[in-house]
Amino acid sequence: MAVALLDRNRAPPQWPSMSLLARPSASLRVNTVLRTALDMAAHSFVLAHNHPSGDPTPTRDDEAMTLELRHLAAELHVPFKAHVIVTPSGRYAAVHE
Repeated sequence: MAVALLDRNRAPPQWPSMSLLARPSASLRVNTVLRTALDMAAHSFVLAHNHPSGDPTPTRDDEAMTLELRHLAAELHVPFKAHVIVTPSGRYAAVHE
């Protein structure tokens, strides 16, 4: 999982890569993503992760995490711009709640 932290010009000044447990809970991932954005004083952020299966279709967990991130990020005034799923073959999809 990677988070692109964007500055006021929507440029990614940094790409902190987050190593997570193989099957972390969605709340742990949400907390980690938001903490990273706040700690780095991001103006907004984009989340990306891979689906090694090659199918970029968002899972229910992906959709639930996106909805929770959008809600909490809005409360913290750090806009969540996108959640993108990529695959080894280069296919990708955006997650919509």
